Amino acid sequence: MRKAEVNRSTGETQVQLYLDLDGSGWSEIDTGIGFMDHMLVLLAKHAGFDLKVKCQGDVYVDDHHSVEDIGISLGLAFAKALGDKQGICRYGDTTLAMDEALILTSLDISGRSYLDYRMEIPTEKVGTFDTELAEEFVMGFVRNAGVTLHIRQLAGTNSHHIIEGMFKSLAHTLRKAVAVDERFRNEIPSTKGRLTETEEDVIPIEDEYDDVPRGLGSDTYSKGIAKGMTQQVSREPAAPVRKELSSTEELEKELLKKGLL
Repeated sequence: MRKAEVNRSTGETQVQLYLDLDGSGWSEIDTGIGFMDHMLVLLAKHAGFDLKVKCQGDVYVDDHHSVEDIGISLGLAFAKALGDKQGICRYGDTTLAMDEALILTSLDISGRSYLDYRMEIPTEKVGTFDTELAEEFVMGFVRNAGVTLHIRQLAGTNSHHIIEGMFKSLAHTLRKAVAVDERFRNEIPSTKGRLTETEEDVIPIEDEYDDVPRGLGSDTYSKGIAKGMTQQVSREPAAPVRKELSSTEELEKELLKKGLL
């Protein structure tokens, strides 16, 4: 059963969240933020998840902490519910129309957190909801779910439609990615044999490999950078820099060693 519960408490919020990836689209949402409740109900319905969320946050300050921490909690529950990810399709993408808005989402449950968010929401608020918090929610989810997610706004002029379209598109994409392919139910959908990071894979920011060139070699590892994202860095140490030869004699010796003279 692919279910998980998360109880997360900080000085700013207390979040209780239950997630069932193989649910019926049922939800019970109480975040203290009306627009966020609306979006999470849509997410559960269109993903086919069962989702229960209770959040008590410092909304007297603003909605930022609550929205972000709900995203974090959902990401944690998502990763926990998936476990070792046996049999999942892993990938999903959806281009979804919401009236004049058109939103594309593409997901890889890779074990590597990466978000490419390209939305142009025309207003700062929908009702009392700060529209910039849509990105904070998704960022919190991605960082803790261990997924790669691309979001593109292809069209749209109404802020409510754009954000609602994003949540619905993401829901359908998640539904596709977590679906089980019966042909490969007992297999991990990766040639590496796993889709989770271990402590051995993660090297601290301040480390002997900090000056290693990016993107070289085939043996790569995930390294945390700003906002908890990852990038690929070669594990192979950089090749030593050759000293310049100071004389013709030394040059001839070097060429002889290589059989070029």
